[in-house]
Parts: sequence; C-alpha cells; structure tokens
Amino acid sequence: MVMTKEDLKNNLRKLLKSIDFSNEMALIELFQKQMVFIDEHYDQFSENAKEMADEAVENLINKSKEIVEEMDEGPQKQQMQELFENIPNRYYIDSKKLIEGLEKKSTLDANIIKSTRIFFNQKLQIILNLLLSLHEDEHEGKDDFAKISLFYFCIDELLAAFHLAQHSYINQAYSHIRSIYEMLDKIELFDREPKWAKLWMSKDPKDKKKIIHELSPSSVREKLGRDRYDKLYSMFSELGPHGTFTAVQQRSAIKMKNEINEDKLQINFWIGGSPFEHNIIWIMSFLVYSIIIVLIKLTKVYDIELNEDKWQDIIIDMKEFISKYYLEWAEKQELDTQPIKDYFNELDI
Repeated sequence: MVMTKEDLKNNLRKLLKSIDFSNEMALIELFQKQMVFIDEHYDQFSENAKEMADEAVENLINKSKEIVEEMDEGPQKQQMQELFENIPNRYYIDSKKLIEGLEKKSTLDANIIKSTRIFFNQKLQIILNLLLSLHEDEHEGKDDFAKISLFYFCIDELLAAFHLAQHSYINQAYSHIRSIYEMLDKIELFDREPKWAKLWMSKDPKDKKKIIHELSPSSVREKLGRDRYDKLYSMFSELGPHGTFTAVQQRSAIKMKNEINEDKLQINFWIGGSPFEHNIIWIMSFLVYSIIIVLIKLTKVYDIELNEDKWQDIIIDMKEFISKYYLEWAEKQELDTQPIKDYFNELDI
C-alpha cells in the first residue's frame, strides 16, 4: 500500500488533536510521535510523501531544538540535547534498510510490478519445463554443452534481473538483461558453427586473446551476419554497467528551488532503487520481452514444437502486457510507438 502526502498530513492532524499544548514539552512529544510514524511507514511513502516527510522532520527538529535551548539547565535538557545529536539528518542513509531491501518481496505497489511477477513466473516455468525435457535426449559435442549451459546461465540472469527490477534497481537490472542478449547470440553462433564453441571452451592460454577477439559481442554479431553495432545492446550497456551520464540520470533529479539558496540548484540522488515511473515501465517491459526472447530461442535451437494455442497465448500475453503498460504510457508521453506496433504485426515464431 502506497502512502501519500495526505496520509502524512492526516497523521499529523490526529496527533495535534491528541496532544496537550499547555505542557511545555508538547511539541517535543509531537515530534517524537510523528518521527515514529515516519520511521515505521517510510518505505510505503510515495516519492512526494518521502520528500515531505524529510522536510517535516527537519523542521520539527529545528523547532524542538529552539525550545530545548530555552529550557533551564538540568538533566532533562541534557537528555534532549543528546537525543538531537543522535538524530540522523535529512541525508542519513540507513545501511540496515538497504541491506534488507533486497532480502524481502518488493513493497512497491505499482500494478506493473505485480503483473510482471505473474507474467515472469508463468513464462519462466515454461522455459524450465522445456529445459527439463531436453534431459531425455542424448547430447554430445562441445557445441551441445555450450548451448545448454548458456541457456541455464540465462535462467540465473533472468532471475537476477527480475529481483533487481522488482526493487527498482534499474541500472543493475539492465546489466543482467544485457548479459542475456549476449549469451543468446553466442548460443545461436554455436548452433550454426560448432567450431566457435570449441574455441570458447579452449583451455589453451594461447587462445585467450583469440577468444576475446573472436567471441566479443560485436564479433559474434558480425559472424551472425548482423551489424557489429547493435542499438539495443548498446542501450543496455549505457544504462547498465558502463557508468555513463545517461545511467546516472536514471537515478538522480534536479530540484529547481533550493530552500537554502534559491540561486543554486539542488540535485537529489537515489540509492537502493530508483522508482521513477518511466524507469519502472521501461525495465519491466524489457524484462517481459527478454524472457520471451529466451523462450523463442530455446524452441528454435532445439526444434521444440509447442502447441499452437499455447504459443498464441504466450504471444498474446506479451502483446497485452506491453500494450497496457508501455504503449499507453508512451503515447501519453508522445513517444513514437509505431516500431513496436509494426513488430507486433510482423511477429512470426
């Protein structure tokens, strides 16, 4: 459940009605109770609510400090001063919460996240079932080992990308999605020309440089008859592992009005996930597309025939997901959606 700025205000209104302001410590009591509420529900707040909570806490701290400064010297004043010294400032980052964040199910409440979980679970099971069915066949040769081992490698990459995306670790999820596309190209190459699988598996130190040169992502694409430069792969690289300015833009924002100095811009950075709407929509859409691409590649490489109705259901599920969550949003943003629509119309598996 996402909590908004209004929920934060409502809790404060409730506290204001319950506190006796004839007591000189009333504001301190208000501060403490609101701090407890914010701490307990912070992960559920929307981004706007979090910003409001940070500012409210800072204001409460400053006002409470003024009251304490006016108190008579004594144990109570000393105790309150020590309390303020130990209160984290608005830029405080709780390492425990960061660590625990990836250890539990996502608390983000967007419908696309829940829908992705359902879609991913269903399609991953299909892939796992197909891989299991291959165990009944005989496999021989380095190319066969290379192909099936890389398909299993893709499973872990899909899982890593899924969990990171569910927690809005956008850049890191793109890194794993990039690896999936890289491995699928190798699988296709090894299927066409087994000699490259032998090189890939070579333990000869003399082959190290040759492996890097001949089996780099761009070289593999060239061997498959495609351009060395791939726009999609390049985008994954830029948004994921390469530490580009574009990647940083996905996890930062400029606040046009700086309350401390209005002549200066304030830049906010997100760690522990960057849950901007456009980030979530893009990464979930690519995750859904990626698991379908793995499934398609698996059936083509091993000549697996699925029931036609089942294939139609899988493709329809993907089209409906992308249409509902990406295309509708993209059209509102006035983005060009025609290439995706054309791809859907031409999709032939």
